[in-house]
Amino acid sequence: MTGYSQTAPPRPPASLLAPTPVATSLCEPHRAFIEAQLRLGRNATAIYQDLVDAHGFAGRYNSVKRFVARIRVREPEQFDRLSFLPGEEMQVDFGEGAPTRVPDRWRKPRLFVATLRYSRRSFRRVVWNSGQQVWAELHEQAWRYFGGSCRYVVLDNLKELKNQAKERDLTPREQKELSDEEKEYKSKRKLVQEKLIKFATRIPAFMYLTDFRENTLKDVITKLEPGLFLTVTGLTVKDFHLLVSLKVFNTEQMNQAVFAFRRYEDASLHYTGIESHIGLRSYGLYDTVVAKE
Repeated sequence: MTGYSQTAPPRPPASLLAPTPVATSLCEPHRAFIEAQLRLGRNATAIYQDLVDAHGFAGRYNSVKRFVARIRVREPEQFDRLSFLPGEEMQVDFGEGAPTRVPDRWRKPRLFVATLRYSRRSFRRVVWNSGQQVWAELHEQAWRYFGGSCRYVVLDNLKELKNQAKERDLTPREQKELSDEEKEYKSKRKLVQEKLIKFATRIPAFMYLTDFRENTLKDVITKLEPGLFLTVTGLTVKDFHLLVSLKVFNTEQMNQAVFAFRRYEDASLHYTGIESHIGLRSYGLYDTVVAKE
């Protein structure tokens, strides 16, 4: 048949359409608490357990998991930015270049790069010999190029200088000087590692024994209980300041670890029938204080 067309029936007015129901998560009333826990770096499992234990939460774990995934703010990866004063530090890199054809044979040149840490201005030279005299002359040339010396010089590749000794570019005396310097570096590194291991393995016992729960761990160690800290860990306040200055502690992870220790410590004592620190209103973390509830 022709001359006929089929049209769809008219849609009903928008005012007559029933609104689509929007499901409200059971976690919504606890949003403020969940956001605070996320800022401390806690995961959905720990948050769900606290909601059940402390807030009478009747929902399931998957409800908390979905809610956390929806509101979690993805923080960008953080990097420590080092700052230097003008003329404070120069970094020296020294290594091998690619094999280069010289009139009679292939040789690897030595590459010397001196960089000012403040301005990133660099001095570069290529040399064939790398004895002690050449090494000193390259530094002098760099300082003339920069217009003066700096306060510190950081040697970034001592291993390359050590390899030179194997090639007999250095005298026995120079080899010994390099060996002594390398031994001193390794000794200091081992000492720091030992102090860090002592801190990591014994700090839980220190936190358990101290009565200062509402103060930051930093203050308890350096101001309130330095004697107890020395007795339990074998470290002095000076040792702790050394570890802090070397930036071996991640502040966010330390706060998270201390918070978890405090919560599970209280839960363990409560399970055994011991109510310690009645009236405690806040927890002192590594470098901050948060409300207990």
